Amino acid sequence: MHTELLESLQNEFQHELFLYPWEIFELRIQEEMVRCDRTTTCFGYMEIPFTALRESVQASVVDEVLWRFVFRYMAETLRGSDIKGFLSENHGLGIVFLDSDLTGVQECRDRLWGKFGSAQWLIPAQLAQGSAILKVTRYPVVGTI
Repeated sequence: MHTELLESLQNEFQHELFLYPWEIFELRIQEEMVRCDRTTTCFGYMEIPFTALRESVQASVVDEVLWRFVFRYMAETLRGSDIKGFLSENHGLGIVFLDSDLTGVQECRDRLWGKFGSAQWLIPAQLAQGSAILKVTRYPVVGTI
């Protein structure tokens, strides 16, 4: 992923969307794990890996258009309390859905993947692969869906 494009999108969405750098994002996830253990609650988690998503989208879709679409979706759909950040070594984006059940996170994933399909951006063979690309899980872990 191009650093310049990410920085540009972060600046463009600075009032609607805050993304933690990967080092701090990993610490925030650990904090939420401790909180969930203490309060016996859970959180949902979704990853949007840059390379896997790019490989699922037709080559005619420009990176800037694709990632602006993802950033806009996140800004308009996610709650302010959800924790958003870059994955380790900036390999993608991660979202922690605080106090959310797995069903809500799966619906968010399916809506995003559906929007890619509606825009006719997905390579036909990838239409049914949303759950394999956009991984969803919960903590405490009961399985990846």
